[in-house]
Amino acid sequence: MISPAKLDKLPNDVLYLVEELQGQLISDVCRRVSKANYLTPSAQWQLYKANELRLSAKEINKRIAKQLGRREKAIEELYTDTIKEALKEDADIFRTAAQMGKMPAGTGARIDKYFRSAALSQLLAKGMKNSSGAMRNLCNSLASETNRTLSDAMDLAHLKVISGAYSYNDAIFSAVQELVKKGLTEVTYPSGRRSQVDVCVRRAVLSSVNKACCDVQLDLANELGSRYVEVSSHFGARPSHAEWQGQIYSLKKGDPKYPYFYDATGYGTGDGLGGWNCRHNFFPYFEGIDTPFHTPDFTKEENNAYYALTQKQRAYERAVRDSKRQLAAVDGARNAEGIDPQLKAKLDADFERRAVTLKVREERLDKFIKDNDLPRDNARVRTAGFGKSVSQKAVWAVKKANTPLTSGVKGGTMESELGKFKKFVYANDTITKDYAAVLIDKFSHGRTLGKKAFMKYVPENSVGDFTFLGTPNYNLVSKKISLNYLDDIANGRGPGATWFHEHGHMIDDLAGTLSDDKQFLDILRSDVNAYQMKTIRKFKIQDLAKANEIISGELGDFRTQSAVSDIFSAITHNEVRGCGFHENGYWDGNPLNVTAEPFAHMFEAQFDRQRHAEMKKYFPNALNYFEKKLERAIK
Repeated sequence: MISPAKLDKLPNDVLYLVEELQGQLISDVCRRVSKANYLTPSAQWQLYKANELRLSAKEINKRIAKQLGRREKAIEELYTDTIKEALKEDADIFRTAAQMGKMPAGTGARIDKYFRSAALSQLLAKGMKNSSGAMRNLCNSLASETNRTLSDAMDLAHLKVISGAYSYNDAIFSAVQELVKKGLTEVTYPSGRRSQVDVCVRRAVLSSVNKACCDVQLDLANELGSRYVEVSSHFGARPSHAEWQGQIYSLKKGDPKYPYFYDATGYGTGDGLGGWNCRHNFFPYFEGIDTPFHTPDFTKEENNAYYALTQKQRAYERAVRDSKRQLAAVDGARNAEGIDPQLKAKLDADFERRAVTLKVREERLDKFIKDNDLPRDNARVRTAGFGKSVSQKAVWAVKKANTPLTSGVKGGTMESELGKFKKFVYANDTITKDYAAVLIDKFSHGRTLGKKAFMKYVPENSVGDFTFLGTPNYNLVSKKISLNYLDDIANGRGPGATWFHEHGHMIDDLAGTLSDDKQFLDILRSDVNAYQMKTIRKFKIQDLAKANEIISGELGDFRTQSAVSDIFSAITHNEVRGCGFHENGYWDGNPLNVTAEPFAHMFEAQFDRQRHAEMKKYFPNALNYFEKKLERAIK
């Protein structure tokens, strides 16, 4: 069985690749529209446009061919891995049942034979063909849609120019506005049906992979003569699926105790289990040795209320993605080679306006998630084409517009701390504007607890040297921070990480050495021990050294896990040594470092959601203790 949570995330990587292609194509269209020669006489216009379309089609097909291989490889990997995982878990259940006398003694041999059978190979090949075929159809539709969009936009702009009703620049600006608004969010299939691209991708990947998993699981159950299955359950299921989730079903008709699987769940239909965007799955169930695992601990009313909240969250997330897509498209248009300066100025102003809208939408999403205690899914607001470059341009556009980030948000106000924080940043004239923008952005999106602690304890001019050439540090004597911000930008932790880390040390000191706390150390050790035991159980090993080796290998993402890795380094004396660590001499030289570094790392994580999530994963109790301690310190 594959968990609903894992199924929900399956399409994300493929969806991102498709969105990347969408962003590239619409940016290309906007650039071509911006630099086209609409003053060409009408008699020559069709020839000129045809040549532009030929050039466009060549580029489109080139991009699609490159991306299609990447997507098909991604689908094949997740398809194979997911089905293997589902089969392995089911096989383990069947083998356990055989050991307890619920299945024939030769069950294990029959499972091994099935794994090598032609029937399984055919089922896998059929599912893979369906997935790949759906993606190829989508890409072909995108190609046609892109050239049609470019053709229509060029024709409309040309007609406006030659009519005399619009100036040259106004006609182009109007065309770009329409392109930015519409984008390539929909495709038309040969049948004439139109669909949203992201909906098509998510449905194609999730539904085809899950259906293939289900088909293989049912085929294996049929091969072994298994009678019952238990259907998974998840909070926030669509109301029609909530009716049958988390229950036991019979694979044979007429069972006196359990409903018939196919009739009850609608398996095999688009709206049933394993159908469109369905995240439910199932696994073998044996009376006498199993107890229902997925029995819901919530009512249908609670489920339906939560489902309604998640649907509203999806709407807020779509709005954020739409703003990012628009900004990427406008940025492509205004950076077209040879663009008229007046047209560029108009597009710059449009970019600024849309940047403010994006920030407002992000604030609304943040507020909704916080008010309703919902889990955040960053993958759903990630947008291809909206990389660091466009993101930073958007940050500066908002600053230039001088508009409160919470403008238009019901009940929202501009945080007074943000204005004060800017004074800290700009107090040093050696800092670059780009780096200052990163710090301000991190602070504005930081957790309230971290911001309040910063504003209470950190004095102005807290950084004595921004261009320090040595290791960044906080000096307990001078009460100043030395920061090599160029190194901070270059290191893999991400710009701004060291700034907040060293200020964590400063707050620790000025608040009375909060980290010098035996209970904090004991809780850290307890969290480390718990994760080591979890690893031992997960990999079915008895060797602590092997578990430490596995954890060390797991902590390899310097951007998000270096702080977690360094805490493991402190608590295990480098028996766990991942992507970030201090040498043992550092921990031995001053025993207070063993808690001072975790304190600073946890403060740093208050301004980085990903790093905070990693802290919560590995040190849930220690992070909770740290935050409560910091909360008491700011009262």
